Amino acid sequence: MSIDEAQKLPAEWRWATVGAVCTSLDYGYTASADFAVSEPKFLRITDIQDGSVRWDSVPGCKITEPDEEANRLHDGDIVFARTGGTTGKSYLIRKPPRAVFASYLIRLRPNVLVTSDFLYMFFQSDLYWAQVWANARGGAQPNVNATILGSLSLPLPPLPEQKRIAAILTEKMVSVEKAQAAAEARLKAAKELPAAYLREVFESEEAKGWPVKKIGAFAKVQSGYAFKSEWFAKSGIRLLRNANVFQGYLDWKDVVHLPEDRLHEFPSYEMFEGDIVLSLDRPWVSNGLKVARLTDKDLPCLLLQRVGRFSINDGLDPDYLFIFVNSPGFIDEITGHDQSLGVPHVSPKQIEAIDIPVPPTARQQEIAQELRLKKVTTVSITKMLEDELTAISRMPAILLRQAFQGEL
Repeated sequence: MSIDEAQKLPAEWRWATVGAVCTSLDYGYTASADFAVSEPKFLRITDIQDGSVRWDSVPGCKITEPDEEANRLHDGDIVFARTGGTTGKSYLIRKPPRAVFASYLIRLRPNVLVTSDFLYMFFQSDLYWAQVWANARGGAQPNVNATILGSLSLPLPPLPEQKRIAAILTEKMVSVEKAQAAAEARLKAAKELPAAYLREVFESEEAKGWPVKKIGAFAKVQSGYAFKSEWFAKSGIRLLRNANVFQGYLDWKDVVHLPEDRLHEFPSYEMFEGDIVLSLDRPWVSNGLKVARLTDKDLPCLLLQRVGRFSINDGLDPDYLFIFVNSPGFIDEITGHDQSLGVPHVSPKQIEAIDIPVPPTARQQEIAQELRLKKVTTVSITKMLEDELTAISRMPAILLRQAFQGEL
Protein backbone atom coordinates (compact mmCIF):
# COMPACT_ATOMS: atom_id res chain seq x y z
CA MET A 1 0.00 0.00 0.00
CA SER A 2 1.40 3.43 -0.93
CA ILE A 3 1.57 6.37 1.45
CA ASP A 4 -1.20 8.03 -0.52
CA GLU A 5 -3.49 5.07 0.06
CA ALA A 6 -2.50 4.54 3.70
CA GLN A 7 -3.22 8.08 4.85
CA LYS A 8 -6.42 9.94 4.11
CA LEU A 9 -5.90 13.68 3.90
CA PRO A 10 -8.24 16.47 5.03
CA ALA A 11 -10.34 18.26 2.44
CA GLU A 12 -8.37 20.66 0.21
CA TRP A 13 -5.12 18.83 1.01
CA ARG A 14 -3.39 16.77 -1.66
CA TRP A 15 -0.36 14.57 -2.10
CA ALA A 16 2.62 16.03 -3.93
CA THR A 17 6.21 15.05 -4.55
CA VAL A 18 9.12 17.05 -3.16
CA GLY A 19 10.24 17.65 -6.73
CA ALA A 20 6.89 19.26 -7.58
CA VAL A 21 7.22 21.89 -4.84
CA CYS A 22 10.72 23.13 -5.57
CA THR A 23 12.32 25.12 -8.36
CA SER A 24 15.56 23.14 -8.17
CA LEU A 25 17.37 20.28 -6.45
CA ASP A 26 21.09 20.83 -6.87
CA TYR A 27 24.34 19.21 -5.82
CA GLY A 28 26.94 21.41 -4.20
CA TYR A 29 30.27 22.74 -5.42
CA THR A 30 33.44 20.62 -5.36
CA ALA A 31 36.35 22.54 -3.89
CA SER A 32 38.80 22.54 -1.00
CA ALA A 33 37.85 24.42 2.15
CA ASP A 34 40.20 27.33 2.73
CA PHE A 35 40.24 29.11 6.09
CA ALA A 36 42.38 31.83 4.54
CA VAL A 37 39.39 32.82 2.38
CA SER A 38 36.79 34.82 4.29
CA GLU A 39 34.08 34.89 1.58
CA PRO A 40 32.20 33.19 0.23
CA LYS A 41 31.65 30.79 3.11
CA PHE A 42 31.80 27.13 2.07
CA LEU A 43 29.07 25.22 3.94
CA ARG A 44 29.86 21.52 4.48
CA ILE A 45 28.00 18.67 6.19
CA THR A 46 30.32 18.94 9.19
CA ASP A 47 29.41 22.61 9.70
CA ILE A 48 25.81 21.66 10.52
CA GLN A 49 25.76 20.57 14.15
CA ASP A 50 22.68 20.07 16.34
CA GLY A 51 20.45 21.83 13.84
CA SER A 52 22.54 25.00 13.63
CA VAL A 53 25.53 26.53 11.85
CA ARG A 54 28.19 28.74 13.40
CA TRP A 55 28.95 30.80 10.32
CA ASP A 56 31.97 32.47 11.92
CA SER A 57 33.73 29.08 12.03
CA VAL A 58 32.79 28.03 8.47
CA PRO A 59 35.75 28.20 6.06
CA GLY A 60 35.70 29.88 2.68
CA CYS A 61 36.68 28.58 -0.74
CA LYS A 62 38.11 29.82 -4.02
CA ILE A 63 35.39 29.99 -6.67
CA THR A 64 34.65 31.85 -9.90
CA GLU A 65 31.80 34.36 -10.08
CA PRO A 66 29.58 32.15 -12.31
CA ASP A 67 30.07 29.12 -10.05
CA GLU A 68 29.40 31.21 -6.97
CA GLU A 69 26.16 32.50 -8.43
CA ALA A 70 25.06 28.95 -9.32
CA ASN A 71 25.83 27.62 -5.85
CA ARG A 72 24.83 30.63 -3.76
CA LEU A 73 22.71 29.98 -0.65
CA HIS A 74 19.62 32.17 -0.22
CA ASP A 75 17.24 32.72 2.66
CA GLY A 76 14.67 29.90 2.64
CA ASP A 77 16.86 27.33 0.90
CA ILE A 78 17.04 23.89 2.53
CA VAL A 79 20.18 21.78 2.36
CA PHE A 80 20.46 18.01 2.92
CA ALA A 81 23.29 15.67 3.82
CA ARG A 82 23.34 13.13 1.04
CA THR A 83 25.80 10.59 2.45
CA GLY A 84 27.29 9.24 5.65
CA GLY A 85 25.89 8.97 9.15
CA THR A 86 23.78 12.12 8.77
CA THR A 87 22.17 11.09 5.47
CA GLY A 88 18.82 12.81 5.01
CA LYS A 89 19.30 15.42 7.75
CA SER A 90 18.34 18.91 6.64
CA TYR A 91 18.99 22.51 7.57
CA LEU A 92 16.87 25.56 6.77
CA ILE A 93 18.97 28.50 5.62
CA ARG A 94 18.07 31.71 7.40
CA LYS A 95 19.62 35.06 6.42
CA PRO A 96 22.96 33.53 5.45
CA PRO A 97 26.15 35.45 4.87
CA ARG A 98 27.66 35.29 1.42
CA ALA A 99 27.95 31.50 1.11
CA VAL A 100 27.94 28.51 -1.21
CA PHE A 101 27.40 24.83 -0.39
CA ALA A 102 29.72 21.84 -0.74
CA SER A 103 29.33 18.78 -2.92
CA TYR A 104 28.09 16.35 -0.25
CA LEU A 105 25.04 18.54 0.29
CA ILE A 106 21.90 18.87 -1.82
CA ARG A 107 20.19 22.26 -2.03
CA LEU A 108 16.42 22.47 -2.37
CA ARG A 109 14.81 25.76 -3.32
CA PRO A 110 11.01 25.80 -2.67
CA ASN A 111 8.63 27.18 -5.26
CA VAL A 112 5.37 29.14 -4.78
CA LEU A 113 3.37 26.03 -3.82
CA VAL A 114 4.99 25.63 -0.42
CA THR A 115 6.52 27.70 2.38
CA SER A 116 10.07 26.95 3.49
CA ASP A 117 8.98 26.60 7.12
CA PHE A 118 6.26 24.05 6.33
CA LEU A 119 8.54 22.05 4.06
CA TYR A 120 11.38 22.07 6.58
CA MET A 121 9.01 20.80 9.30
CA PHE A 122 8.01 17.96 6.98
CA PHE A 123 11.68 17.00 6.68
CA GLN A 124 11.76 16.39 10.46
CA SER A 125 8.72 14.07 10.46
CA ASP A 126 8.52 10.28 10.69
CA LEU A 127 6.65 10.32 7.38
CA TYR A 128 9.72 11.82 5.69
CA TRP A 129 12.25 9.59 7.46
CA ALA A 130 10.31 6.40 6.68
CA GLN A 131 10.59 7.25 2.99
CA VAL A 132 14.27 8.21 3.24
CA TRP A 133 15.28 4.92 4.79
CA ALA A 134 13.07 2.94 2.45
CA ASN A 135 14.76 4.57 -0.54
CA ALA A 136 18.30 5.24 0.69
CA ARG A 137 20.90 3.36 -1.28
CA GLY A 138 22.69 0.88 0.94
CA GLY A 139 26.23 -0.05 1.80
CA ALA A 140 28.39 0.99 4.73
CA GLN A 141 27.58 4.63 3.91
CA PRO A 142 23.90 4.98 2.91
CA ASN A 143 23.14 7.91 0.63
CA VAL A 144 20.25 9.81 -0.88
CA ASN A 145 20.50 11.54 -4.24
CA ALA A 146 18.47 14.37 -5.71
CA THR A 147 16.31 11.97 -7.73
CA ILE A 148 15.31 10.03 -4.60
CA LEU A 149 14.70 13.23 -2.65
CA GLY A 150 12.55 14.67 -5.41
CA SER A 151 10.41 11.53 -5.58
CA LEU A 152 9.37 11.57 -1.91
CA SER A 153 5.71 12.23 -1.13
CA LEU A 154 4.41 14.90 1.19
CA PRO A 155 0.91 16.01 2.23
CA LEU A 156 0.30 19.50 0.90
CA PRO A 157 -2.40 21.79 2.35
CA PRO A 158 -3.24 25.24 0.95
CA LEU A 159 -0.69 27.98 1.69
CA PRO A 160 -2.66 29.65 4.52
CA GLU A 161 -2.92 26.26 6.25
CA GLN A 162 0.80 25.66 5.76
CA LYS A 163 1.59 28.96 7.45
CA ARG A 164 -0.80 28.21 10.32
CA ILE A 165 0.66 24.74 10.89
CA ALA A 166 4.26 25.99 10.72
CA ALA A 167 3.50 28.77 13.22
CA ILE A 168 1.86 26.36 15.67
CA LEU A 169 4.67 23.82 15.32
CA THR A 170 7.32 26.47 15.85
CA GLU A 171 5.63 27.67 19.04
CA LYS A 172 5.10 24.15 20.37
CA MET A 173 8.65 23.06 19.52
CA VAL A 174 10.01 25.99 21.50
CA SER A 175 7.90 24.89 24.46
CA VAL A 176 9.15 21.33 24.09
CA GLU A 177 12.78 22.52 24.01
CA LYS A 178 12.23 24.54 27.20
CA ALA A 179 10.55 21.59 28.91
CA GLN A 180 13.35 19.29 27.82
CA ALA A 181 16.03 21.66 29.11
CA ALA A 182 14.22 21.96 32.45
CA ALA A 183 13.83 18.18 32.75
CA GLU A 184 17.50 17.64 31.88
CA ALA A 185 18.50 20.14 34.58
CA ARG A 186 16.33 18.36 37.17
CA LEU A 187 17.75 14.99 36.15
CA LYS A 188 21.31 16.30 36.39
CA ALA A 189 20.57 17.63 39.90
CA ALA A 190 19.06 14.28 40.91
CA LYS A 191 22.12 12.38 39.67
CA GLU A 192 24.32 14.69 41.74
CA LEU A 193 22.38 13.95 44.95
CA PRO A 194 24.40 10.85 45.96
CA ALA A 195 27.66 12.83 45.91
CA ALA A 196 25.97 15.67 47.79
CA TYR A 197 24.74 13.28 50.48
CA LEU A 198 28.25 11.87 50.84
CA ARG A 199 29.70 15.36 51.22
CA GLU A 200 27.12 16.06 53.93
CA VAL A 201 28.46 13.06 55.84
CA PHE A 202 32.21 13.38 55.34
CA GLU A 203 32.45 17.19 55.38
CA SER A 204 30.11 17.72 58.33
CA GLU A 205 31.03 19.24 61.67
CA GLU A 206 30.46 15.83 63.22
CA ALA A 207 32.96 14.23 60.83
CA LYS A 208 35.65 16.71 61.89
CA GLY A 209 35.61 15.08 65.33
CA TRP A 210 36.06 11.52 64.08
CA PRO A 211 39.51 9.91 64.33
CA VAL A 212 41.25 9.54 60.98
CA LYS A 213 43.06 6.30 60.19
CA LYS A 214 44.60 4.67 57.15
CA ILE A 215 42.34 2.24 55.31
CA GLY A 216 45.06 -0.34 55.85
CA ALA A 217 44.50 -0.18 59.60
CA PHE A 218 41.13 -1.87 59.10
CA ALA A 219 41.21 -3.46 55.64
CA LYS A 220 43.72 -5.03 53.32
CA VAL A 221 43.33 -4.92 49.54
CA GLN A 222 43.92 -8.28 47.91
CA SER A 223 44.94 -8.29 44.26
CA GLY A 224 43.64 -11.09 42.05
CA TYR A 225 45.52 -14.07 40.73
CA ALA A 226 47.28 -14.00 37.33
CA PHE A 227 45.33 -16.81 35.75
CA LYS A 228 46.95 -17.85 32.46
CA SER A 229 44.89 -17.34 29.33
CA GLU A 230 45.64 -20.88 28.15
CA TRP A 231 43.69 -22.13 31.19
CA PHE A 232 40.51 -20.40 30.08
CA ALA A 233 37.51 -22.50 29.09
CA LYS A 234 34.19 -21.83 27.34
CA SER A 235 32.32 -22.59 30.56
CA GLY A 236 33.03 -23.16 34.21
CA ILE A 237 33.91 -20.77 37.04
CA ARG A 238 33.75 -17.11 36.06
CA LEU A 239 36.88 -14.99 36.55
CA LEU A 240 36.22 -11.49 37.85
CA ARG A 241 38.20 -9.04 35.70
CA ASN A 242 38.28 -5.24 35.64
CA ALA A 243 36.19 -5.47 32.44
CA ASN A 244 33.36 -6.76 34.66
CA VAL A 245 33.55 -3.97 37.27
CA PHE A 246 31.28 -0.99 36.71
CA GLN A 247 29.87 1.86 38.82
CA GLY A 248 28.13 0.01 41.64
CA TYR A 249 27.54 -3.30 39.85
CA LEU A 250 29.19 -6.17 37.96
CA ASP A 251 28.48 -6.93 34.32
CA TRP A 252 29.22 -10.42 33.02
CA LYS A 253 28.59 -9.89 29.30
CA ASP A 254 32.33 -10.10 28.63
CA VAL A 255 33.32 -13.17 30.63
CA VAL A 256 36.11 -15.73 30.78
CA HIS A 257 35.98 -19.03 32.69
CA LEU A 258 38.22 -21.46 34.47
CA PRO A 259 37.26 -25.17 34.38
CA GLU A 260 35.14 -26.03 37.42
CA ASP A 261 37.43 -28.87 38.49
CA ARG A 262 40.20 -26.33 39.19
CA LEU A 263 38.21 -24.28 41.72
CA HIS A 264 39.82 -26.10 44.66
CA GLU A 265 43.29 -24.91 43.54
CA PHE A 266 42.56 -21.26 44.34
CA PRO A 267 40.67 -21.06 47.66
CA SER A 268 42.26 -17.69 48.53
CA TYR A 269 40.72 -16.09 45.44
CA GLU A 270 37.17 -17.39 45.82
CA MET A 271 34.67 -14.50 46.05
CA PHE A 272 31.77 -14.14 48.48
CA GLU A 273 28.51 -12.23 48.64
CA GLY A 274 29.06 -8.69 49.92
CA ASP A 275 32.73 -8.50 48.86
CA ILE A 276 33.80 -5.01 47.76
CA VAL A 277 35.92 -4.95 44.60
CA LEU A 278 37.73 -2.08 42.89
CA SER A 279 39.32 -2.01 39.46
CA LEU A 280 43.05 -1.41 39.92
CA ASP A 281 43.55 -0.39 36.27
CA ARG A 282 41.87 2.89 35.36
CA PRO A 283 39.69 2.86 38.47
CA TRP A 284 38.11 6.15 37.40
CA VAL A 285 36.44 6.58 34.01
CA SER A 286 34.02 9.20 32.69
CA ASN A 287 31.02 7.39 34.23
CA GLY A 288 32.57 7.25 37.69
CA LEU A 289 34.58 4.99 39.97
CA LYS A 290 34.71 1.31 39.01
CA VAL A 291 33.78 -0.17 42.36
CA ALA A 292 31.07 -2.70 43.18
CA ARG A 293 29.77 -5.24 45.70
CA LEU A 294 29.09 -8.84 44.86
CA THR A 295 25.60 -10.32 45.12
CA ASP A 296 24.57 -13.96 45.12
CA LYS A 297 23.99 -13.67 41.36
CA ASP A 298 27.71 -12.99 40.85
CA LEU A 299 28.78 -16.25 42.47
CA PRO A 300 30.67 -18.45 42.08
CA CYS A 301 33.67 -16.56 40.72
CA LEU A 302 37.39 -16.11 41.31
CA LEU A 303 39.38 -12.88 41.60
CA LEU A 304 41.65 -12.17 38.62
CA GLN A 305 44.64 -9.83 38.67
CA ARG A 306 44.14 -6.05 38.32
CA VAL A 307 41.02 -6.22 40.48
CA GLY A 308 41.30 -5.60 44.23
CA ARG A 309 39.14 -7.04 46.99
CA PHE A 310 38.83 -5.40 50.42
CA SER A 311 39.41 -7.87 53.27
CA ILE A 312 37.86 -6.05 56.23
CA ASN A 313 38.76 -6.44 59.90
CA ASP A 314 36.81 -5.52 63.03
CA GLY A 315 36.19 -1.82 63.62
CA LEU A 316 35.11 -0.99 60.08
CA ASP A 317 31.60 -1.71 58.85
CA PRO A 318 31.60 -3.04 55.23
CA ASP A 319 28.60 -0.88 54.29
CA TYR A 320 30.35 2.19 55.67
CA LEU A 321 33.56 1.36 53.77
CA PHE A 322 31.59 0.99 50.52
CA ILE A 323 30.05 4.39 51.14
CA PHE A 324 33.45 5.94 51.77
CA VAL A 325 35.09 4.54 48.62
CA ASN A 326 32.29 6.18 46.62
CA SER A 327 32.82 9.53 48.35
CA PRO A 328 34.36 12.59 46.66
CA GLY A 329 37.27 12.48 49.10
CA PHE A 330 38.30 8.95 48.17
CA ILE A 331 37.75 9.61 44.48
CA ASP A 332 39.92 12.74 44.66
CA GLU A 333 42.77 10.63 46.03
CA ILE A 334 42.33 8.01 43.33
CA THR A 335 42.13 10.50 40.46
CA GLY A 336 45.32 12.40 40.89
CA HIS A 337 45.54 14.87 43.78
CA ASP A 338 48.45 12.63 44.76
CA GLN A 339 50.05 11.65 41.48
CA SER A 340 51.36 8.44 43.01
CA LEU A 341 47.73 7.35 43.22
CA GLY A 342 46.72 8.50 39.76
CA VAL A 343 45.42 6.52 36.82
CA PRO A 344 45.98 4.35 34.92
CA HIS A 345 46.92 2.02 37.80
CA VAL A 346 46.58 2.06 41.56
CA SER A 347 48.18 -0.53 43.83
CA PRO A 348 46.72 -2.19 46.94
CA LYS A 349 49.30 -0.47 49.16
CA GLN A 350 48.40 2.95 47.75
CA ILE A 351 44.72 2.34 48.50
CA GLU A 352 45.53 1.14 52.00
CA ALA A 353 47.47 4.39 52.58
CA ILE A 354 44.40 6.60 52.00
CA ASP A 355 42.94 8.29 55.09
CA ILE A 356 39.43 7.33 56.24
CA PRO A 357 37.44 9.00 59.04
CA VAL A 358 36.33 6.32 61.49
CA PRO A 359 33.35 7.05 63.76
CA PRO A 360 32.22 4.39 66.27
CA THR A 361 30.95 1.21 64.62
CA ALA A 362 27.36 1.89 65.67
CA ARG A 363 27.52 5.33 64.04
CA GLN A 364 29.01 3.79 60.88
CA GLN A 365 26.01 1.48 60.67
CA GLU A 366 23.57 4.38 61.24
CA ILE A 367 25.21 6.37 58.45
CA ALA A 368 25.04 3.38 56.10
CA GLN A 369 21.34 2.89 56.86
CA GLU A 370 20.54 6.59 56.39
CA LEU A 371 22.29 6.69 53.02
CA ARG A 372 20.63 3.44 51.90
CA LEU A 373 17.22 5.04 52.45
CA LYS A 374 18.30 8.20 50.63
CA LYS A 375 19.58 6.08 47.75
CA VAL A 376 16.19 4.39 47.39
CA THR A 377 14.51 7.80 47.20
CA THR A 378 17.13 9.12 44.77
CA VAL A 379 16.77 6.09 42.47
CA SER A 380 13.00 6.59 42.44
CA ILE A 381 13.32 10.31 41.66
CA THR A 382 15.90 9.65 38.94
CA LYS A 383 13.71 7.01 37.29
CA MET A 384 10.71 9.35 37.36
CA LEU A 385 12.73 12.16 35.75
CA GLU A 386 14.18 9.82 33.12
CA ASP A 387 10.65 8.72 32.23
CA GLU A 388 9.57 12.36 32.04
CA LEU A 389 12.49 13.19 29.75
CA THR A 390 11.69 10.21 27.54
CA ALA A 391 8.08 11.38 27.22
CA ILE A 392 9.19 14.93 26.35
CA SER A 393 11.68 13.65 23.76
CA ARG A 394 8.82 11.87 21.98
CA MET A 395 6.71 15.02 21.73
CA PRO A 396 8.28 16.46 18.53
CA ALA A 397 7.50 13.28 16.58
CA ILE A 398 3.94 13.23 17.94
CA LEU A 399 3.37 16.88 17.05
CA LEU A 400 4.77 16.41 13.55
CA ARG A 401 2.62 13.33 13.02
CA GLN A 402 -0.48 15.28 14.04
CA ALA A 403 0.52 18.21 11.82
CA PHE A 404 0.91 16.15 8.65
CA GLN A 405 -2.26 14.21 9.26
CA GLY A 406 -4.22 17.47 9.48
CA GLU A 407 -4.91 17.05 13.21
CA LEU A 408 -3.09 20.08 14.58
